[in-house]
Amino acid sequence: MFKGLNIINGQSVAIKQVSLNHIKEDRKGSIKTEINLLKKLDHPKIVKYIDSIYTDDHLNIVLEYVENGSLDSVVKKFGKIPETLVVLFI
Repeated sequence: MFKGLNIINGQSVAIKQVSLNHIKEDRKGSIKTEINLLKKLDHPKIVKYIDSIYTDDHLNIVLEYVENGSLDSVVKKFGKIPETLVVLFI
């Protein structure tokens, strides 16, 4: 995951980069389906999809930037966290 900057509006964004090398066609279809679902989601507790950018080797999925990262990244950094804190994330 990378942090980027939208130079048009100054908004910070998160960029999830997916390698397209060695991915089977059915998996590419699953990725496209997931992107279409992300486009439709609109809820304050769900990270917003912004755009997708394809290159020859990668798919870059641009998402709303969340300052403290995902719940998964917090658990990886700090280990097990109390349920009361998990509730704040979700």
